[in-house]
Amino acid sequence: MKKIKDLLTDPLIISAIIMLILILMTTSPAKAGVVRTVYLDDSIVENVYLRLGQTTVLNFLEKPTRVAIGNKNYFNVEYVNNDLTIQPLQAITDSNCFVYGKYHRYGFILKISGNIGKSYDDLIKVKWKDTDNGAVNTCSCDEPKKVEVRKQSEQLIPIAQSPPSVSVTAIPVPTPTRTPSTEVVDDLKVILQKSIWLAERNLLLVDLEITNQKNEAILLKDLKIVVSGIANSKSPPLLKESVFESNQLSTANDKTRCRLIILVPITSKSNNSKKDDISIEITFNAFKKVIIVKGGTY
Repeated sequence: MKKIKDLLTDPLIISAIIMLILILMTTSPAKAGVVRTVYLDDSIVENVYLRLGQTTVLNFLEKPTRVAIGNKNYFNVEYVNNDLTIQPLQAITDSNCFVYGKYHRYGFILKISGNIGKSYDDLIKVKWKDTDNGAVNTCSCDEPKKVEVRKQSEQLIPIAQSPPSVSVTAIPVPTPTRTPSTEVVDDLKVILQKSIWLAERNLLLVDLEITNQKNEAILLKDLKIVVSGIANSKSPPLLKESVFESNQLSTANDKTRCRLIILVPITSKSNNSKKDDISIEITFNAFKKVIIVKGGTY
């Protein structure tokens, strides 16, 4: 008993016990990954929490066909059926990520943490917000309605009396000659589908539909897209990225979708109603199209 009291009063023993308590208090255990389900649509961009040395899996109801990442050199991405695996290679600032499927486009913000004590996403089950009972919408358009056409039976109207015979002389009518059409068809047709305003990141997402109107292949990398503000602002909008679903339009009537990611600096966040109109100019050879996105619509 006396030896135990001597040990408890020994300064070295007391210092060792205090050091052990401090180490146990400051060391936080490694947290396991999180498994969660998210519901997205065109107006939602979901945060994905990554950690160095770990792989995060994004599971979709449809098979991913393409991925566009802002800083793609810092991530390792692999496709496994309906899964998309993402592993960060370096600790960098946030990066945006868009995943394309056959029917939908999904938006994410990739956030990397090198702290072992922080939790991260192990598996994210991604579903479309308007899915019903877990089934993905297999078509973005309505099926055409079948219309049944019935022919009315012809009725014979009896003639009470034969009309008197009339001699008719046929006069030849000259056939009009057609002049060849001189209408000029543009190489492309560009339609604004929608614009989405992400106020917390000052980003404007603009979705375009581009159609080839010539019988020649068009490489989409040859398109020139210039974004500018209508008003003379000291902080003009900046086109950060343009993402195409395909690389080229091979033949006439081929279509593709394009998403423009535009940074729109707001001088006064308390009054977002004064955002400038955005001008988007698209040129290809002699083709030129200017689209105006009104400031009050985003």
